[in-house]
Amino acid sequence: MGKRGPAAKPKAAHKRSGNYRPSRHGKGDAPASAPKKPRGMTPTASKAWNRVVPDLDALGYLNAVDQEGLRQLCEAIAEHDDALADIKKSGLVITEVKGDGNQTRKPNPSLVIRQNARKQVVSLLAQFGMTPAARTGLDIGGGDGSDFMRLLAEGGSLN
Repeated sequence: MGKRGPAAKPKAAHKRSGNYRPSRHGKGDAPASAPKKPRGMTPTASKAWNRVVPDLDALGYLNAVDQEGLRQLCEAIAEHDDALADIKKSGLVITEVKGDGNQTRKPNPSLVIRQNARKQVVSLLAQFGMTPAARTGLDIGGGDGSDFMRLLAEGGSLN
């Protein structure tokens, strides 16, 4: 059975809304601090990290333990952007030349990569409170005009 009710608010959300009580909310949160960027990230993922982490850190919700989740998010954004770049370059349909010289037109394989990466990005965005529904659960305010959700809605690049 899944978890019941809305997600618990982080301590920072209680403090921001003015209903923080140490007796109720003083346990369980690690000290807020942005994790360090992991080594070995692709250049596109590193650029995504540089966009995502400062925005989340400003909310006061990040902890060092979030490093791996953020890395996964940034790598998924990079996969999405790389697939989108290939689709823009090669088109939605590509021509494949077989060994016997016959040509076959087929959907660009990057379409599937982009679709899978988009699903992963949206799922991970929700985990970090970066979707409207997740922000409602975390009580961190309404839409903030974030590039991430605007570009996803438009189907554009996350660069």
